[in-house]
Amino acid sequence: MLKRILVLLVVTSLLVSSCAYDVTKGDYENEDKYFERISNLCRNEKEITLTTTDFEQIVCSQILLTNESTSFVRIESDTVEMIPTIEVYCLSFPNKTAGFEGFLIGGLSGGIIGNFLTNPSQPENIVKGMAILSGIVIGGLIGLFYAVASKSETMIYITK
Repeated sequence: MLKRILVLLVVTSLLVSSCAYDVTKGDYENEDKYFERISNLCRNEKEITLTTTDFEQIVCSQILLTNESTSFVRIESDTVEMIPTIEVYCLSFPNKTAGFEGFLIGGLSGGIIGNFLTNPSQPENIVKGMAILSGIVIGGLIGLFYAVASKSETMIYITK
């Protein structure tokens, strides 16, 4: 009974977990280095959603942040625009490594579930090994599918 509850908890937590990654400014990080790091993260992204402090969402590319201003190309009009950085609340773009991370998390969870589903009184190690291996493969594939099917984004909240 305990094994079934544990399996249910692991599966439920995987299904409701968020696939978002936050990039925030460290307490002692220089602001120039912080904005340079954000600009580098956004450099190769084709489509970035910029959310302002008024919660206006702008789809843009080629974003460049400094301490004072943020410049970008608005995709819908193909124009270069500039706004004060203090008005930028969040930047988001798709996470490209979500599939790999989903496979790893799913494989780990599947291996743990495979371990718990075997009968500890069985002396054959091959049965336990096959259950763990099967759990890793099945869990990894489920995690990969979930990560690819769900929307996973990198979220950058601008803090000053």
